[in-house]
Amino acid sequence: MGNDCVIQQNVSITDPAYVKLGNNVHLTGCTLFGHDGTAVMLKKLYGIPLDKVGKIEIGDNVFVGHQSIIMPGVTIGSNSIVAAGAVVTKDVPSGSIVGGVPAKVIGTTQAYVERLQAELQTLPWNKHSAVLPDCSDPATPELDQIRINHFFGEKKLETVA
Repeated sequence: MGNDCVIQQNVSITDPAYVKLGNNVHLTGCTLFGHDGTAVMLKKLYGIPLDKVGKIEIGDNVFVGHQSIIMPGVTIGSNSIVAAGAVVTKDVPSGSIVGGVPAKVIGTTQAYVERLQAELQTLPWNKHSAVLPDCSDPATPELDQIRINHFFGEKKLETVA
């Protein structure tokens, strides 16, 4: 595993020994399968030797979205995004966004960054310190209040006790 990786608690990695993560990889509620369990069932059914395992290699600067599934034998290139709910069965080219079942290239990371930059300029928090590149925690009560006011009008931020 590389530096600056974020792996949420609800991530499932079935075979960690078969997984290699680059730097700045973010895994959010996804599943990484290093094996295909059907081979065990089919081996017994047909009485023949079978096995299906594979490495998963994830490059630098990759975000893997919630409830996405990465199958064995897949390499995800650097600077890529796997959309929430995607099922990745084939390699992902660097700089790509993939989504769907099975996952297909649906865009480029660069085009997405440009769209996010343009959208940010229209938002009232576009100069807030939380959106600066060196800020890794954009969730502050002040920023939440600005966002809530923008989305719903003047409304007091409700806190959970």
